[in-house]
Amino acid sequence: MRVQKSISVAATPDTCWKVLTLREHQKRWLPEVVDHIPDDPAKQDGVGATSTLKIQEGKRVVDYRETITAWEPGRVLAIRLSGGSLGKMTMDVTYRFVPEANGTRLDYEADMEMKGLFILLAPLFKIISGSKVGGTLARFAQAAE
Repeated sequence: MRVQKSISVAATPDTCWKVLTLREHQKRWLPEVVDHIPDDPAKQDGVGATSTLKIQEGKRVVDYRETITAWEPGRVLAIRLSGGSLGKMTMDVTYRFVPEANGTRLDYEADMEMKGLFILLAPLFKIISGSKVGGTLARFAQAAE
């Protein structure tokens, strides 16, 4: 299942990058992330960096594993998420910044290989995910502007 969304942001790619990657900015647009714990505090960023994300899902906090798979400051960040509500599935998320005349276009893409019963529910998940991502990207734009 693939979810793709784009949003124009009235900020430079460098500003958008900071809002995307610096923990103090993430709280403004990703309020469901309760904690972000790097496995190695000396290597929090860059390809291969790993961490645990504690994410509020309803009334419970769920642990996800995050691995950075692409790191091009001001241009591209890609991560692989596993665990938590994903079970044995993984989700690859890519944030790509494209300079525009009045700021930056953020292209978001999430790919998840559906397994088992989730295959039957994929159309519903795509609708729900698309709506949720739209709200998250709107909060991102507000945090960056």
